[in-house]
Amino acid sequence: MFKKNIIYAISLFTLFSLCAQEDKLTLRFYGYTALNTYLDTRQVVGTRDGLIALYPAPPVYDARGNDINAKASYSYSVSESRLGVEGTGPDIFCHVKPKGVFEADFAGTFEQATGSLRIRHAYLLLEGQRDKILLGQYWVPLCIPECFPQKILSFNGGLPFDPSSRMPYIAYTHLFADKKYGFLAALVSQQPGACSPGPDFDQPTEIDAVPVITSTSFIQWAIMPNMHLRLFCKPVPECMCGISGDVKQLVPRLVTEFNTSTHERVTSWIAQGFAAYSTDCWEFRSKLLYGQNGYDMGLISTYAVLTRDSDTDVRTYTPTATVSCWCDVMRWFHNHTIVLGLFGGYCTNLGARHELYQDPITDDPIIYTPYPNQKDVARVSPRIRYIKGPVDVGVEFEVTRASYGHINRYGGVYAAHGVTNFRLLSRLSYVF
Repeated sequence: MFKKNIIYAISLFTLFSLCAQEDKLTLRFYGYTALNTYLDTRQVVGTRDGLIALYPAPPVYDARGNDINAKASYSYSVSESRLGVEGTGPDIFCHVKPKGVFEADFAGTFEQATGSLRIRHAYLLLEGQRDKILLGQYWVPLCIPECFPQKILSFNGGLPFDPSSRMPYIAYTHLFADKKYGFLAALVSQQPGACSPGPDFDQPTEIDAVPVITSTSFIQWAIMPNMHLRLFCKPVPECMCGISGDVKQLVPRLVTEFNTSTHERVTSWIAQGFAAYSTDCWEFRSKLLYGQNGYDMGLISTYAVLTRDSDTDVRTYTPTATVSCWCDVMRWFHNHTIVLGLFGGYCTNLGARHELYQDPITDDPIIYTPYPNQKDVARVSPRIRYIKGPVDVGVEFEVTRASYGHINRYGGVYAAHGVTNFRLLSRLSYVF
């Protein structure tokens, strides 16, 4: 897989170079090398060898009642290092400016592939005076670059409070006459490493077991991409705010354990409001979100079995939901060479709106997530960065607390107890 990705990257760069020679395409290469070091006081739930830390792992007790996950660890990582190329050419279609971008890092698309080449962005952007069309892979529309925790050091990018993943999609953006208001509409798919959970249909198990996998098949079987709509305004260049919504359908199974065809769907939606404001010295960004079944974008919501026919094993499903909010504040000093920042976020598991089917063996609902007993997550992380030319050095102290308890009949969690992880993260990068 690594060799194949290298070949793809070299082929694309070669194609860009040939086009530049023949069609006067302007190329700009960019990227950076980065070294992250991090120390955790507790085992964490995350990926990429701990580089992306979501929240502290739940307590797991040994025969003597000791918490196995109450163990510190540290690591180094260079997987964040990346390389990109941007190509722009002459105007087409009556003053439409085309731009192609390809960007890759070495974080891999799943845990075992950490260190291998991964496509981050690969898209074509057609930009007119008031209209834009984006075709390819970029930040999901719910993740807004203008309203994103910009200078946090952690590679988690504000997860699990803010949707943060890259997926292939088609998006159209229109600005109204004064260019202060606009909308974005998009049709979004999924990719390996950023896809929804569901039953492990390749591994037949006991009827009421909950083997969970992630797969792009669930959205592909629904034959309906995510539908997204965003309304935004920029009354002044320093301020942006808006609302956006997202609707998704999944088909978790094509056949039951009793060899009966089934096409039952689960429909979910996400809504959010966001705001960003900046001055010469201060920057402020915040978001409030209600989200159903947002596991593919890093949220703690998913879906569960609502009913089950005992004769055919045909199941219906319903989403679980989360509410999350976050705020990020930054202050620049010394001609924008030093920046102090503070990030804070909170999310909670709301469960489902309806009473769920109960597994007769465990007497718990069947919820497609590795941690159905998670109640909430909270984080505070102050940071300091020094940026001078191509050199970027920073330190961040991240405090994350997660609560785990017992699951009720609606998928909510009660009698929860919290565990806390303290992460000390340092990062050195050289931008080119």
